[in-house]
Amino acid sequence: MPTAQRNAILDSFVTALRAIAGGTNYFYSVNPAAVSRVLRSVDQASVFPALYVTEGTESRRWQTVGPQLLSNTLEIVIWGYAKADAAVAPDASHAKEALIHDVDVALAAAFNGGLLDESVVDLAPSGSAITIETDEGLAAMLAVPDIGVFRMRVPVLYRLQWGLA
Repeated sequence: MPTAQRNAILDSFVTALRAIAGGTNYFYSVNPAAVSRVLRSVDQASVFPALYVTEGTESRRWQTVGPQLLSNTLEIVIWGYAKADAAVAPDASHAKEALIHDVDVALAAAFNGGLLDESVVDLAPSGSAITIETDEGLAAMLAVPDIGVFRMRVPVLYRLQWGLA
C-alpha cells in the first residue's frame, strides 16, 4: 500500500492527466471521471479515452551527506485506452498514439509548471527512461477492434525525509 507521500504523488499525476482538455496542445478532451487510480479492464471502461494511474516498483537510495534523506525512484504506471472516432482518429492505432501524445504533453506541462507533488525531483531521471508498451493490435482479437491500449511506465525521482510518512 502506498505511503501518504506516494499517494500524494499518484494523486498529482491524476490531476495532471485530468488537465488534458483539447485545444491546440491536445488531441483529446478527457472527461475527469475517466481518469482514476482504480484500474479497470478495457471492457469495464465506459468513457473514452480512459486513463488509470497505478504504482509500480520503487527503489530507494540513502543519501549519506547532510540530513538523512532517501532518494526514491517510484515507477508510476499509466494505462490508457483510446477509442477510434471520427473527430480524432480513424482507427485504434491512431487513437492510441494521439492519447500517448496527450499524456506526454500533460506530464511535461505539470512537471515544468510545478504542479506535481512538491517532493517530485525529476521525471525519468538520468539513467532511466519512460517506456511505453502497446497492445500491438491485440485488442482487435479480443472483440474490441476500435480500442487501442497502452501502458506507460514513468520513473519518478522523489525525496523523502526519513521518519516522515
